Amino acid sequence: MEFLSNFSEAGIPVIIASPPGNEFTTRYRHEVFQNAGALVFQKGPVSGVSLHRQSTLTPIAKFGDPMHLWPSANHAYRAWLNDEIVRVLRMRDD
Repeated sequence: MEFLSNFSEAGIPVIIASPPGNEFTTRYRHEVFQNAGALVFQKGPVSGVSLHRQSTLTPIAKFGDPMHLWPSANHAYRAWLNDEIVRVLRMRDD
């Protein structure tokens, strides 16, 4: 993917993060994430690009519909995403 190579050449890390998921969306989320990985890494790994997925599902009660978290319930996802971003930036600094 040429546009990702541009980020890599500029030293800008690219994080592809999965959206929050619940037990109803796990298969769909897995397939989308698998397809994104196949597309991004079709010609081998691109330096500075990484895939990130939450290790636990979000309780269904926090979703306004099967795919979208209630705004009042998205703090756990935002905290996870922020931690992932910080972790990647720290790894690049080391």
